[in-house]
Amino acid sequence: IRIPRTRSSSPPEKLPTPLKDFDIRVTDAARSRGPSATRMQAVERLKAQIGPTVRVRWNPLNGTPRSLVNDSGYLSGPRSDAPTAIAFNFLEEHADLFGLTKEERGNFKVEHEYTTEHNGVTHTTLAQYHKQIPVFQGQLRFNIDQHGRIVSLGGEYYPGIDTLVVPSLSAAEAFQIVVKDVASAMLFEPKIRSGPSGSTKRTVFDKGSLNRTDGLHQASLVIFPMQGEFRLAWQVVVHKHSIERYLVL
Repeated sequence: IRIPRTRSSSPPEKLPTPLKDFDIRVTDAARSRGPSATRMQAVERLKAQIGPTVRVRWNPLNGTPRSLVNDSGYLSGPRSDAPTAIAFNFLEEHADLFGLTKEERGNFKVEHEYTTEHNGVTHTTLAQYHKQIPVFQGQLRFNIDQHGRIVSLGGEYYPGIDTLVVPSLSAAEAFQIVVKDVASAMLFEPKIRSGPSGSTKRTVFDKGSLNRTDGLHQASLVIFPMQGEFRLAWQVVVHKHSIERYLVL
């Protein structure tokens, strides 16, 4: 996956056209996978509990719920627990719908949580991990009102990850491969400023000739979900010019 970002500031000289977005999962999504019979039955049970206006959108990569709302009410009744506990309890109570084991639910961590003042709704984001490695864009976001009722939830997550977390390439080797891809005309030998550190082996590189901003190149491990498989990958951020930044897996 390669995602260029641009900024509005004008460069001092004419620079090459940024590379286009490329996401292999778009090709994977063309072979979309629908929800299982077990999940469809779980949706019908939820409708029987709270009403027929429950609406689900599905993730085409693995047939899990991408969003869940009740057009005429809430997804759950009032509770006095903390929003995080309400979110985890909902995942457990509807395990057939979400398809997450107890161990997998325990691999989610609270990434963000804040409350909107004007309506009292708390927005809780749970990030997915596998063996302490973050799952790329793996999140579940819950919106919970001041009475502990779930207004809606959404996100993309991936049950059944069993990938080994020992990389075959070092961060420096992965970084060199990315540089050859996004800046093939430039000669650049990465110099490590810090790392590798932590379970993701996060490594920060000096700017070198590629970067005219204050941003530093970096690489860290993630789990990359694809159609029917999961890959351990280096997530590399490269600052090519003042108006180009690439995120490459």
